[in-house]
Amino acid sequence: MKKLALLFLLSISFYSCKDEKKDNPTPDNICITSDVTYTNTVKPIITKNCVACHGAATPMNLNDVSTLQGIAQNGKLYKVITHADGVSPMPKNQAKLSDCDIEKIKVWIDAGAQNN
Repeated sequence: MKKLALLFLLSISFYSCKDEKKDNPTPDNICITSDVTYTNTVKPIITKNCVACHGAATPMNLNDVSTLQGIAQNGKLYKVITHADGVSPMPKNQAKLSDCDIEKIKVWIDAGAQNN
């Protein structure tokens, strides 16, 4: 009887220990940077965070993909969104973009800042 009780306790202990990673395989804070495109990834970030000040009626019209490509290719876009030294941090007088949004823009820049 003692062996049966011990076996029962061991089996309960075994089944109560589960792998938590199987229940939640993708944490909420994962930044997905696969399939980054201008249209589906970068443009929504720019629209949400930049075009209020850099829209069609401004010299730095970020609604125009060619303008955005130019500042991406010369390195200024990445510098301003990361608040690097020597440039005006953007968005102006606001916190940096999220690390994930910055990483997505970097992936787009590193892939050639294509209009895709």
